[in-house]
Amino acid sequence: MKLFWTIITKLYCNLLAYGFKLPKISWLFNKPVKSVSHQLTVYILADTNFTKKEQLHILYAANNINYFCNGMVEFEIDFKLDPNNLLDIENNNTLIKARLQHPTIEKAIQEHQRQICGLCYYQPNKNRTIFLVPENLYNSTIFQATTAHELLHAIWLQHTEKPSILYDTVAYNKLLFPTKIDAQELVRVWSTVIPIKIDQFRYFKMPN
Repeated sequence: MKLFWTIITKLYCNLLAYGFKLPKISWLFNKPVKSVSHQLTVYILADTNFTKKEQLHILYAANNINYFCNGMVEFEIDFKLDPNNLLDIENNNTLIKARLQHPTIEKAIQEHQRQICGLCYYQPNKNRTIFLVPENLYNSTIFQATTAHELLHAIWLQHTEKPSILYDTVAYNKLLFPTKIDAQELVRVWSTVIPIKIDQFRYFKMPN
């Protein structure tokens, strides 16, 4: 049974990664009895320099996180940000298309001593600035997984062990959906706000 489940989950993720438009197969995900009471809508102004293809990757990742959160948190992304408008960046949650030469990315590379695919920066006023570096997002899987990873950071979740979207190196297993480990981190952070349990979220079922 474990072998069968492993084959199915990997095949499903690989087909999605290669661009096949597949619906979410319900039995591959945890099924909560009901939705969680809504706590937060995260409205994000996104860089107009993202290509149409990149925008689709971002929206797909946001949809996956919304599905996972089961109503508790929802992301709304609007591609209207002029990246040169510093006032808009300061006063909103933003998603920026960054080159490797961007000062924030260069600083992160120096600090972590590795290449950076994405980054979530918490501003002093509690707004979040998310950076994506398309030069290092070399296929659709990595692009979508990195976007999902940074969106989860934007709701204050931290890195976890694998297999998870929040694992420090998201590229390692072609994951496009949060897993039970991500749900555990969501509960750890948000249970101080609302009484919640892991089985209330639509996490992707990984083989045991």
